[in-house]
Amino acid sequence: MDEKLLHDLIYQAIAASDSTRLREYAYAMETSALEADHFAELNFELILDLLNQRNFLEMTGSFYILRVLENNWKSLSDEQKVRLLPALETAYGLFNDWMSWFVISELLGEYFGDEQALRVLSRLKTSRGEGPRSLVPHGLEHIVKGARDEDLVRKAYTELSGMGNDPAEQVRDEVSLSSQRLANREHTSKPSE
Repeated sequence: MDEKLLHDLIYQAIAASDSTRLREYAYAMETSALEADHFAELNFELILDLLNQRNFLEMTGSFYILRVLENNWKSLSDEQKVRLLPALETAYGLFNDWMSWFVISELLGEYFGDEQALRVLSRLKTSRGEGPRSLVPHGLEHIVKGARDEDLVRKAYTELSGMGNDPAEQVRDEVSLSSQRLANREHTSKPSE
């Protein structure tokens, strides 16, 4: 499908708050990206633009567009990733759809998974809303599980543990779940004696 036509259809779906059509068009963008060896700059610019649009941020199903990034991560250039990180941080707390917080926490923790992403997650743990804060432990858990740098793992674990004192029960519950998964992983990865 022609990029300009696809972009127009995406904007129309967002204007109509039609998450079913948005899912279809996000899939079309994703499949066109799979055929290329790089992520098209026009599609990337569209996503950055959407991250600044209130009607997109407040829409149910906004995560479909974020999943395009997740599913095409290897196609993104280093320069695109540098531009994406602050855009995700700025937009994070403005989303209404909890799945968007979830996908961003995965992008930060599993895909970026570096010191800069840890700093972003550390700032996001002070978000006003408990909903957005409650998905930060998920991102921290991914850094603890996936990072090869022991110092980074230690810092992420410290951030995660510190969130156990959050005033919101929902956040504390997520910290507990992440901590349990990490403990189970550590327990199962140790050789039997």
